[in-house]
Amino acid sequence: MPRKVYNFQLLYTQEQTMRTNIVINDQLMAEALQLSGLSSKREVVETALRLLVQQQRQRQIRSLRGKLIWEGDLAQMRGVGDDHC
Repeated sequence: MPRKVYNFQLLYTQEQTMRTNIVINDQLMAEALQLSGLSSKREVVETALRLLVQQQRQRQIRSLRGKLIWEGDLAQMRGVGDDHC
């Protein structure tokens, strides 16, 4: 009976990870562990990376302020003046 060489379901459902070695300031890591309550350096690094990505996405969105044209009736969208209440 042939063996399965690849388990595509497993590959599809798991997050992709990348192993890397980095030098991190020990005091900064200790403070991050203490303040965050996280239990591992890996969790601290992943949390920090997620936060950085989120902040940069928000910065990109904020940079669009005043540059987009919106057409619509906000009062109508909110239902102001409707007798539904």
